[in-house]
Amino acid sequence: MKFEFSNPTKIIFGAGSLARLGDAALRHGSRALLVTGGGSVKRSGTFDRAVKSLTDAGLAVINPSWMRFAARSNPRKFVQFAERIFGLRAGSPDDLDCALAGIDRFEAFLGSIGCPTRFSDLGIDGSKFELYATETLRIVNDGRGRLPALPAMTKDDIVMVLRSAA
Repeated sequence: MKFEFSNPTKIIFGAGSLARLGDAALRHGSRALLVTGGGSVKRSGTFDRAVKSLTDAGLAVINPSWMRFAARSNPRKFVQFAERIFGLRAGSPDDLDCALAGIDRFEAFLGSIGCPTRFSDLGIDGSKFELYATETLRIVNDGRGRLPALPAMTKDDIVMVLRSAA
């Protein structure tokens, strides 16, 4: 077996450090997954402050609704996810039912550790989803009016994913 592993570490310590989490994480991408241990991180309010810092910085909440959308155009990646992470067995590499079952299990896992998977979990209603989609495409687009994601997303696609996560 051969592999490479790199684990660069940056420690930010002191009063107000948690509020800087979003800005620090934003340098590494637009999505974040918070992995926590027991319930004390929720009881103490630390988890909620971390989520606030991340969302204030504009990072996306990991969203199984997007995964369901993407699985419909490329089920293979999500079948691999379902098999490797949750031990599910697919009938074929393109088994959409298996992919969706894996995403359902992932959503249940996120809920079990207190991670928000719905906008309502964060107190966000759907009244501005059309505006969010329009502004997203104004800022980032592929020149043809689509979000250059995998798969590319139209405004209607973005609104549908946001609504399914309401």
